Amino acid sequence: MRKFAEIKELMEAGDKEMDLLDKCIQRALNNAFIMDCDIYGIKKYESMLNILPDAKDTQESRKSRILIRWNDTIPYTWQTFLKKLDLLCDGNYEAGNNFESGYEVYVTAHLGLPGQIEELERLLEKILPANLVIEASNTVETQTEGTVKQAAISSVTWNYEIS
Repeated sequence: MRKFAEIKELMEAGDKEMDLLDKCIQRALNNAFIMDCDIYGIKKYESMLNILPDAKDTQESRKSRILIRWNDTIPYTWQTFLKKLDLLCDGNYEAGNNFESGYEVYVTAHLGLPGQIEELERLLEKILPANLVIEASNTVETQTEGTVKQAAISSVTWNYEIS
């Protein structure tokens, strides 16, 4: 049967369809996991979570926002708050509190992706109680190289009015 041209053509046509089916199955499998999903999967997750993406958001910042909202759980404890901060900031933050002598929370994040600052604000508002004083900041460290040219001009002007 392998020698017949009709059988060969039939098998090659079937192979193309099976390859297309394999790609669709792999895409569906990737879109089942937030960190592996493509833009189609991101849009589906955003739709489910009522998230409106900003035009300047990158694919990674959109995934980060989805992960934060997907993993919202109650009760909120200090450890839960730190886990959510770790998820948002990828471990690149400092957090502390002063619960003994006051109701204060300190957070310094190092976020650089668009939309992450807004997500940090939402996290602070949602998880932390309203009776806490929250001191939050974001520091982005950059390194730049180049030359700076500076020029100066000095001028003296005398105005005379003759009447």
